[in-house]
Amino acid sequence: MNFSDYTKLILEGKQEDAFVVYSGKFQPFHINHYKTYQYLVERFGKERVYIATAGIPKKPKKGVHILDFDEKKKIITSMFPDISADKVVREQNVYDPKVIKSKFSDDTPYIAIVGQKDAERLSSGNYFSFLKDQDNNLEGWSSKGYVEL
Repeated sequence: MNFSDYTKLILEGKQEDAFVVYSGKFQPFHINHYKTYQYLVERFGKERVYIATAGIPKKPKKGVHILDFDEKKKIITSMFPDISADKVVREQNVYDPKVIKSKFSDDTPYIAIVGQKDAERLSSGNYFSFLKDQDNNLEGWSSKGYVEL
């Protein structure tokens, strides 16, 4: 199964309302992040794709966390004006996006778009599993989440 097969799977039946969260530190958000965002919008639809990022942590690593949330949001929406400000969301935990989840009923499937390291770590627990390993009955975010690279 390839990625377009997964997209078709999601868009059938109740999965048409799945929401996608592209999570990251985005220090800063750059052209390759934007290309990923564009790809997600093309595959899932602009109304279902969100960007989740956090502010500066309480104990930042020197030289790693240089931008706060407002700075990141300003960079994203001013450099890439087709990304709506309401699609860039501050989340305390970008892998448990409570602000974004609250916009959807608890039976709406949630797909986290992450890098390889985070995908392996997240899928090793009980909540997340790889989207590619699913059949066409995706569960809602209240009981299950799906990871895609």
